Amino acid sequence: MHNQSDIHHKKMISAISLIILIASFVLVINFGYDLVYGTDQILESSIDSAQLEAQNSAEQISSTLIVLSDISQSIAAELSSGELKEEHIEDRLFEDINSNPEIFGVGVAYKKGAYKKYDESSQNDLLYAPTYSRKNGDPQLFQASYDYTVRYNESDNGPNTEWYHRALIEGGGFNDPYFGSRSNKYIIEYSIPFTTAYADQKELSPAGVVYASYSLEGVRNNIASLESGNTGYGFIVSKDGNVISHPIKNYVGKSVDEISGTDEVFKELTSSISHDTINTVYEAQSGNKLWVFYEEIPGTEWILGVVLKDEEISNQMSQEQYNKKIYLSLAMAVFLASISIIGFTRNGITSRSLWKIAIIISVLCLIEMGFIWNLAMTKPISENMDDIIIYDESGLESSLEKIYVSEMGDLNNEYVDSVIKVPTGIFVQSIEFSTGNDVIITGYVWQKHIEGVNDDHVHGVIFPESESTSIDKAYETEDVTGWYFTTTLREQFDYMTYPFDVENVWIKLWSDSFENNVILVPDLESYESLDPESNPGLEKDLVLEGWEAKESYFSYRVNDYDSNFGIDGYNHQGNPDLYFNMELKRDVITPFITYMIPLLLIALLIFIALFTEVKVDTDPSEILKYSASLMLILMVAHVSLRDSLTASGIIYIEYFYIIMYLVVLGISLNALLFASDKKIPIIDYENNIIAKIIYWPVIMTLVLMVTIKTFY
Repeated sequence: MHNQSDIHHKKMISAISLIILIASFVLVINFGYDLVYGTDQILESSIDSAQLEAQNSAEQISSTLIVLSDISQSIAAELSSGELKEEHIEDRLFEDINSNPEIFGVGVAYKKGAYKKYDESSQNDLLYAPTYSRKNGDPQLFQASYDYTVRYNESDNGPNTEWYHRALIEGGGFNDPYFGSRSNKYIIEYSIPFTTAYADQKELSPAGVVYASYSLEGVRNNIASLESGNTGYGFIVSKDGNVISHPIKNYVGKSVDEISGTDEVFKELTSSISHDTINTVYEAQSGNKLWVFYEEIPGTEWILGVVLKDEEISNQMSQEQYNKKIYLSLAMAVFLASISIIGFTRNGITSRSLWKIAIIISVLCLIEMGFIWNLAMTKPISENMDDIIIYDESGLESSLEKIYVSEMGDLNNEYVDSVIKVPTGIFVQSIEFSTGNDVIITGYVWQKHIEGVNDDHVHGVIFPESESTSIDKAYETEDVTGWYFTTTLREQFDYMTYPFDVENVWIKLWSDSFENNVILVPDLESYESLDPESNPGLEKDLVLEGWEAKESYFSYRVNDYDSNFGIDGYNHQGNPDLYFNMELKRDVITPFITYMIPLLLIALLIFIALFTEVKVDTDPSEILKYSASLMLILMVAHVSLRDSLTASGIIYIEYFYIIMYLVVLGISLNALLFASDKKIPIIDYENNIIAKIIYWPVIMTLVLMVTIKTFY
């Protein structure tokens, strides 16, 4: 009868283990496939989505530019035919700009002496060029402030008049962007010649040019709205190789060859433009990989290039990959445990086979915990942040444009135009945690001088989140001013995963002239590398007691301030705050020795105590004394841990103490029952061997469950 029961139990255990084995094997294959190929699918999805956005953006830009050509061609045709009388030109221009809010300006420029009113010989050198342009969003009438009939060379430093001369020579078409002397904006313009119906000539010759313009801010608004990540960006290049639009304003209007001489990344981005391929380019300074693809803007011969940052796409995928790796490792652990159960029970269930299974399950739980700990320690904090991480100058300018479009809806306003950007750098020499939430930082901070701006009005740095700061001028040249600082920052750190935590120590930087619409931008060119893993801005021999520098980087964050800081008329207007972030990984050796090893020793002592129990002659009071002493040791260590960390809630390592509390109570109860006169089969079986066998698997399984709960 006993043998039949054993056979029945063996068959039941084998059947259940086989079902679990098959299920876990299927999960291993599924999660493994998803992990290997799912990443490529996410990447393809991100690129496909960005390509669709780029197509829509190109069509929107095209539709706006078509409006420019339609308006210009219509006015030119009506002037040439005589349908539009010269005395009604200004009314027509106002009507067109007023009914098309997307255009920036529209005008007519006559040749000298071609305007009917000035056809007398005494006035044949006068110019007539009425133009309606927007100022603060409203159309205003202007007259020519310079002689556009003069064609200037680039070396003459004169106003741009190509819009006029190119149209007379080549006919209607779009001009490369130029900086308008009156509007103080980069302008994209369509111009076309017209003739006069009254001219007493056998062959009509152009009498002037009609033109309609679109502010480059409108194009930048459109491109900034692209779903290309926080620091991805778009640029437009003309058929002649001139830059129509780019986040770096200094590039606009220049040739690709000229920019490529100083910007190796831009050279690579524009070296092989193709509509059918997606190219990859590597940034040497940031170590980032770029994905770039191109779209032709219909109705023009311009190319829109869209750049995606692989780092940002990877960050989007990382959390999903993190979860999948945990799923996969758990499925593999269950799969191996099932194999061990089936293998060691094939010849029957014995104490020896159960010990082997218990050891394997305990080891698998330990390996799984180590795997999850390693994942947690290598996972960047930035994945869970709302900050916009800055990797390069193009990304910097693109991120600012996206912020302003998001906060204000438009780049074409006086506030954005008046923003003063002060390049600011920082170099940290020491970091010390004085308490669980206080950190003392020393180092240098500097600011570049801006040409044409009064340094006294824009320079100076404050640390708005510091408890105390000492800052003294350390050096000053014609180009830069530097200060040495010591600051104590009080920050809320997340110790929930202690001792396997990675903390972000950040320094928030403000200009001490923020009321003058000054924002700080990272002085990227002052760093050899911007790869976060190279720790830019950190002393190479930085001493961090109990910590290791993992990454450092600049970032932006838009904070809402429900105050004008006592300054009448001041409005933060969505200006982002500059942060310098330092990700620090805890050195687990010290807390492991201080807290984990004592816990392990207590667990070993309890396990050894299980083998010293005997059925008779055991004093229950001795069991209680032993349990109480262990409980007291655990509680003292637990309180010491809480005192050393100013953490709210239950941190990860505390669960170890809670588990040990339960273990002490459980083993004490087991010992009392075993020493009693009562007959309890599951406890009395082979001298309490069940408790001994399941001891480590139960502890390890509980710890693994807590680990998954904490780090998942």
